[in-house]
Amino acid sequence: MLSRLFRAKFVADLKAAFRHGELNFYGELKSLAEKRNFLQWLKRVVGTEWVVYAKPPFGEPRQVLTYLARHAIGAGSH
Repeated sequence: MLSRLFRAKFVADLKAAFRHGELNFYGELKSLAEKRNFLQWLKRVVGTEWVVYAKPPFGEPRQVLTYLARHAIGAGSH
């Protein structure tokens, strides 16, 4: 169930990013910049079973939030 939920959310966000021009394709993936090619590739990806690996948090909630905040701030500064 987690795998399907993650895949659906990931694909929806990927489609939105493509629609808004937020994705860049280089090298052998350059053809995916064309909508038809992107949607064809995405259809193949969606048809594949995904394996989601999720492990328990490595501490109490405060430690998890501290960890996530540190990475979210770092990601936003790039």
